[in-house]
Amino acid sequence: MLILSTMFESILRIDEKSSSKVLCELSENYFKKLYPTLDYNNLGKNIALSTHQLASSIFFIVLMKKCFKGSIPEYEIELLGKGVSYHYKDDQTLNIENLTLTNITDNNNNNNLKFFIYYVIIVCGHYLDHCRGPYSDMINEPYIKKLFNLFDIKEKDRIELVKLVVNTLRITEFKRYDGKIKNINKSSQMIKKNGYCSQLRGRKYNPLYKTLSLDFEKCYTTLTLN
Repeated sequence: MLILSTMFESILRIDEKSSSKVLCELSENYFKKLYPTLDYNNLGKNIALSTHQLASSIFFIVLMKKCFKGSIPEYEIELLGKGVSYHYKDDQTLNIENLTLTNITDNNNNNNLKFFIYYVIIVCGHYLDHCRGPYSDMINEPYIKKLFNLFDIKEKDRIELVKLVVNTLRITEFKRYDGKIKNINKSSQMIKKNGYCSQLRGRKYNPLYKTLSLDFEKCYTTLTLN
């Protein structure tokens, strides 16, 4: 279900405008209607979200509770659903700045590190896709870096992820790449001036763009995913 959750990040968004201008908060009453098993004071109070994140979260929870009722605890579904609607501010808000993986236990539902890990996995693909434009720091966003550090993801593996992102966008969306993807050697150089993402040229001029945007099976085989 965690992998399924990644497809719901901003799924009901209809534009590319900044969500920071439409942030809102939920009342305790409304929060408990959406996430009855979660603690409002822990994950709802003074925590902002955007309207499209809220809509996407509701969509996720309705579908997942329908599909997985009785097989996955409602608490886990709602925790993932809250991850879909969460708008990261800083580690202090979640009180996780000094926590490590050893702090996570199956019976510690109030430990926000588990929620944080869920959240970052859910949004990671969405933000890595920002390589197509200067929308964020992608792999160098503080929360993604924190996740990688928690799991001790080495630089060589981060570089391979950057190569995968750039290559995927080149094959499916961009006409060309002004450089050699195999020569990418720093994960920190994705969007800086003259960085790897800036060398992608001709967005949407790839002749396969429209076809691969609509035909998932062809896109899957084109990228030789397994």
